[in-house]
Formats: sequence, C-alpha cells, structure tokens
Amino acid sequence: MHGTPNHVMELKEHKGLYFKAPNGPTPWLCYVDDQWHDVSGPTVAISNNGPWLAKKACDGEGILMSTRWALSSYLESGALQEIKFEHPLAITQHADMAVYLLYQKQRYLVPKVKAAVDFLLRG
Repeated sequence: MHGTPNHVMELKEHKGLYFKAPNGPTPWLCYVDDQWHDVSGPTVAISNNGPWLAKKACDGEGILMSTRWALSSYLESGALQEIKFEHPLAITQHADMAVYLLYQKQRYLVPKVKAAVDFLLRG
C-alpha cells in the first residue's frame, strides 16, 4: 500500500480519502475492457471537507480523487502529485451527469448574484 500506483486497478491496494456526497462516499470507478470497475481502495477517511481531505493527502495518509481546480494550489506547490492513468477515473457510470445552479429568484436582482449567474450560464 505504498508508492505510486502505475495502473488504475492498483488503486484497490492503496489507502483512500473519499469525498462524502449526499448519497455517500464517491467511489473510484474506471471503464476497462468494456466494463466498469470499482477500484476504490481501503478507506482512511470520508468527509465533505475538501481542504481537510487535501491536508490528509499532503500528509501522506492516502490517495484523494478530486477536481484539478480544487487542488491546484497543492499541485503547484508540489505538496501533492497528480497520478495519471491510461483509463480515466470517474465517480459515476453516467456520462450525462450535470451541474446545477440553485439560487433564489429574487436574489437574482442583486448585481453580484446576477453577474455570477450570467457568467456561469455563458460557460
């Protein structure tokens, strides 16, 4: 359970730090040989606190799967290292997953909320 995994299937042997979503911890999934595989390793921690999980990863306590933008400062400083695999990881088998923006309609009249919503909708 040490070192850097070279193949996505080796993740099963590495300690995992998992982000807790409303439906439970996000699994590590990959599509190999025309089928989905759960390659999640043994759980070290589960949390909805991204910075706390990132600190645990920086301290060498496990592997964390997260968005690149959320970990950019850790990657740029060298505190974390990105692991790339031939087969990309996912947290769902559904490629049609979407991101939703929820806001109070009357708050849309506040200039900074309107600017943020308009910016996000332009994509």
